[in-house]
Amino acid sequence: MSKKNTKKHGRKKEKGKKGNVQKLNIVSKITLVVQVMALIKSLIEFANLFL
Repeated sequence: MSKKNTKKHGRKKEKGKKGNVQKLNIVSKITLVVQVMALIKSLIEFANLFL
């Protein structure tokens, strides 16, 4: 009985981890886009100083 319970628990944890990983990927992609946009904005501002 205890072995079956641990197996079920392990499966549940794996599913949870997969879900969290997908969420983290989405969040990291959003943060990456925001960082890139901020970088471009700062580069444009930097270029404007010289132009």
